[in-house]
Amino acid sequence: MQTPDKKLLKKYFEGSATQVEAKIVLDWFETREGIQYIEESFESYEAIPEKSFKTNEKRQARLHNINSRIETGRKGFIYFFKHKTFQYKYQLVASSILVLFSLLYLLVFSMNSVSPPEAITYTTGPSENRNIVLSDGTSIWLSESSTIKITEDEESGNTATQLEGQAFFDVMKHQGRQFTVQSSGTEISVLGTSFNVNTHSRTKEVIVAVSNGIVSFRNTEYKNRREIILTENMIGLFDSETGEIKSESTKVHNYLSWIHKSISFSNTPFESVLKQLERIFEITNKIEDRELLDLKLTANFQRGSVDQVLSMISEGLEIDYDYQDGRVHWTVKN
Repeated sequence: MQTPDKKLLKKYFEGSATQVEAKIVLDWFETREGIQYIEESFESYEAIPEKSFKTNEKRQARLHNINSRIETGRKGFIYFFKHKTFQYKYQLVASSILVLFSLLYLLVFSMNSVSPPEAITYTTGPSENRNIVLSDGTSIWLSESSTIKITEDEESGNTATQLEGQAFFDVMKHQGRQFTVQSSGTEISVLGTSFNVNTHSRTKEVIVAVSNGIVSFRNTEYKNRREIILTENMIGLFDSETGEIKSESTKVHNYLSWIHKSISFSNTPFESVLKQLERIFEITNKIEDRELLDLKLTANFQRGSVDQVLSMISEGLEIDYDYQDGRVHWTVKN
């Protein structure tokens, strides 16, 4: 009995075999070797895990494809059975094998097909912070009134996030893996580092403060595209109106004060103090008396509300302030 090779079996299942070639295959299916081949094929089919079908919707779609494939295959095989010398048992065997391999082909194809990773969204309300730990050990602290959408790609190991509001990222370092944060026309890319991202809700300005590691910070939706590299104790600043992106070297402790709850200044010029307050609390400052610019602040206190922080600073410098609707007016103490 002639044993068909792989090329002949492939032609048979594709429907391109001649009548003589088809008879060779069908006769072989009647032998012990052919029967064993069929049994092993069915065992392989049964070994395919069901988890490749994640939802009922996907199951129905694949079953529809399978049925279409089988129906098409049957029409293709009618040609072989018009000859009177073929017996019904050959038709039965051929139909069974066609069904089997159609199922195997489509099931294996669905297992190998990479479905797009699903995004998970987290949102916090007023006065609510949340810690999120990813599968690779990366930690994300989401600040109040913020939203983050996280997509983890299991195949590549890369993680992409979209942020509205403020979050601190402690990214685990993995060789060849990338972690990105997109926010208001900017993208931050890292391989392993700790940094804070704050997107102002009103102006859409983005401030990136790096506590350790290296961060790539770039604008993505402007003609004057630019990329800067930030390292420890550097901040990146993005102006949404102009698309300008720049960096400054400064201690980032206060930019992370919403996490560790402390604010400190060491002989810091009052103008620099006000600039930090604007970036941290999204407020604007106005100095009524220019002599205030000569002041320097040394202080270490617990972070509370904006009003509480302003009160601590005014007491430390012995000056007055008036705070309304996000605007602060600083004056010499009467």
